[in-house]
Amino acid sequence: IVSMQKNDYKYKLNGEYQRLLGLLEQHQEAIDYYESQGQQLQEQIIKTANRSFQEGEIDFFQYIQSLETAKDMELEYLNNLNSYNQTVITLNHLTL
Repeated sequence: IVSMQKNDYKYKLNGEYQRLLGLLEQHQEAIDYYESQGQQLQEQIIKTANRSFQEGEIDFFQYIQSLETAKDMELEYLNNLNSYNQTVITLNHLTL
């Protein structure tokens, strides 16, 4: 019985390890996207919103929506970065 429980525990542990590696990869892809393209897009949204608002092409509501979109992109990046770090911590705990 002990041997079966040991094997079951190893199987579950390996499954959790693989799941965490998958999460780590997902978060890494999101982080890489933001750092390679998303940050530039965010900066361009802010730049365009500022210029358009100053020139009167958009109203204040549209300006705020654009800024909110840009900040949401940054917040999503930071959430992914946090999740990545938390997953690394969990993996380290699991393997020690």
